[in-house]
Amino acid sequence: MSGREGDGRGVGQKSGGADALLPPSLSCADFFLGEVNFDLFGQPIEGFDRAGDGRRHIKTDENSRKVSELASSGLSRMEIAAAIGIATSTLYAIYFPELGVRAGCPGRRRFQPSDADRRTVAVLRAAGKAQREIAKALGISEPTLRLHFPRSS
Repeated sequence: MSGREGDGRGVGQKSGGADALLPPSLSCADFFLGEVNFDLFGQPIEGFDRAGDGRRHIKTDENSRKVSELASSGLSRMEIAAAIGIATSTLYAIYFPELGVRAGCPGRRRFQPSDADRRTVAVLRAAGKAQREIAKALGISEPTLRLHFPRSS
């Protein structure tokens, strides 16, 4: 009698798949996607971090306030990440709302014409200036000029 006859499997059958190698408390997904990394024998590896530097950044209320303050003061995202001591990608992943970024908005504020802008456009149009020159004087693009200052007004 061979060693395999009494284990309930027939000759040529697989050993049970990838889950057969895992500790009984882990599924295959937990093994690969979990926070803990394992060696080839399914034993946890102490002190191993997927990021590679041995430490993880934890979001706290203090860090959230600091990111919000730095973002409102006008610092760039790279400068904020350096001040917190994290990578820019980590800053985006963890502190996206604190950066004042709205999903779907590319970052530039919508132009809101003032009364002074309207008077400037009227004076420049009366002087016969081209749209390109008027837009440059206001610091906006020509499509923005056409949108907010139609010729009929």
